[in-house]
Amino acid sequence: MEDQFEASQNKRRYDFWQWAMQAMRTYGPDVNISLPAHLNALLDVKDLHAKVNHYAPALTALSLASPFLRGELWRIRSRVGKSIRTYRRSVVAPAIELHPQEAGRLEYKTFEMTPRLGDFHAYFLLWLELLLDDGLRGRASDQSRIYDLGAVARDGLQVETISERAAEVLDRAPGVLTKLGFDPGPLEPFRRRLETGRLPADDLVDLFEREGSIPGVLRHLSALAPSKQTGVGKLAENVR
Repeated sequence: MEDQFEASQNKRRYDFWQWAMQAMRTYGPDVNISLPAHLNALLDVKDLHAKVNHYAPALTALSLASPFLRGELWRIRSRVGKSIRTYRRSVVAPAIELHPQEAGRLEYKTFEMTPRLGDFHAYFLLWLELLLDDGLRGRASDQSRIYDLGAVARDGLQVETISERAAEVLDRAPGVLTKLGFDPGPLEPFRRRLETGRLPADDLVDLFEREGSIPGVLRHLSALAPSKQTGVGKLAENVR
């Protein structure tokens, strides 16, 4: 199990080279949405980045699921951390990337990988909420996002103001999404995570402590049954 990767810079920018080497040893989904042209034209790119900087750490916290390093639980400052993936990538990797030359593709990058298909539906809905809700007033700098993601990677929802930010998004999402014809129901598991404070990483830690090995954890994850209906296909059709 490799935890280090190095390669020559070639012609890449230095910052992109550093990001690329991190990406080779972290794993997570990119959530891509293209808005209709009339909505895309209304986006204020600078403001969108500031909005994402404020709320992304809180939404990322709800998805944390990478508490392993070198075949063991990831420990930092004498405690088990929630996500080595988010901890490593937060400094060099962007939260979003915009691709105006590709039908306005808008790419969200901080969510963690999951074995639950329903989570992917929620990821799309949360990205739509960030994109389209003008009532979300929080704004932050890149530096604040980096700091908050590092803290979230260690302590999840226990980080100062993170639960409040997540609650703001989840509370507002049904009103925004329903008006656009989307069912906010798939966000309910994320609401339960917020209310209980229990994240996917906590389940993985418990599995590891019971099984004693990564293969034992993977046997359980491979047995998870996908939900019968995620609606992701319908979602993509509506957005495109």
